[in-house]
Amino acid sequence: MKALSELYKQPTGKIFTKQIVSATAFSLNEKAVNLDKKDYYKLKLFFEENNENLYSEIYLNINTDKREIEFHEKDEEYREPIIKVWTN
Repeated sequence: MKALSELYKQPTGKIFTKQIVSATAFSLNEKAVNLDKKDYYKLKLFFEENNENLYSEIYLNINTDKREIEFHEKDEEYREPIIKVWTN
């Protein structure tokens, strides 16, 4: 969390939460997402949709062939809420 908070310029001494963090996922693919197949998928994640202070969005790319995931910010305005949602 320290690296992410520094990258986002949102200082925090907190660690990643141990609680389950839920999000609504929207597929940005023209094909169905099947994580059992070797492929590349793009998703948009929505966090805390019912809380305007914590509402945030982030892009998630999954490459099942290389076994990699990437997070990309949608907008700088979501930096603070993302850090708050993902920390204790």
